[in-house]
Amino acid sequence: MVIEYETGRGIDIGETPKTTSHLVLRCIDFRTNAATARWLARRGHADGSYHLFASAGASGNSSGFLEAASQHKPDLIKVIDHEDCGFYKTNGFYELFEADGHAPHVVHHHNLETLGSELHKLNTGTEYRYNLLPLNKKERKRHTCAATTIILGEPEIVKAASEAMRDLGLANNHDVIARPYLLSPRDESIWNDLEISLKLHKPKKIYIFDRNEANALALADSARQVAGHIPVEPKVIQLAA
Repeated sequence: MVIEYETGRGIDIGETPKTTSHLVLRCIDFRTNAATARWLARRGHADGSYHLFASAGASGNSSGFLEAASQHKPDLIKVIDHEDCGFYKTNGFYELFEADGHAPHVVHHHNLETLGSELHKLNTGTEYRYNLLPLNKKERKRHTCAATTIILGEPEIVKAASEAMRDLGLANNHDVIARPYLLSPRDESIWNDLEISLKLHKPKKIYIFDRNEANALALADSARQVAGHIPVEPKVIQLAA
């Protein structure tokens, strides 16, 4: 297994994807949308070229991700954490490491490296890279977003959802919750992520992107039970045959 750490704002290394089985794990936090897309694009991975798993805390909340990786065994995995993570704060991860005299970023590197070891146990042939995105002062002052998306994280739908939010003027103003292979109304982890998004970032609307209309409607019903009065709009993405 290849394990490589790459900096969030490093040079464009011109990496060309050599695999069609690519899985990305990122946090739901809207403040990282632009930096995440930029970091992936610099390495040859634009929207539509990878499966996406987006969960609160990313490496700090990886049990569902590990299950997906175990079942589907992607060739290449990239995990993207970020500084000033609300999930890490809420669960006391920073405090735990600071009590031992470590800087906050140390806990991210610890979890990212631990996750790499777990992935290695699942598939020794998997190529693994991770990154910790910095957040500047301006980004750290942003506490609310306009919307939350819940996405089936298949490459074509990731691309379509990204384009739709860009058309709405919300490209960098929405949380992203995604599951790469199955978006089920019965997946409690999705609704846990939504509750975190609602609590931390107070979105005004929820969009659901799926390729199956019946499933999208069922997801919308479940989202309304969690979100209460917040509007929920399901969007069905028609994929080319």
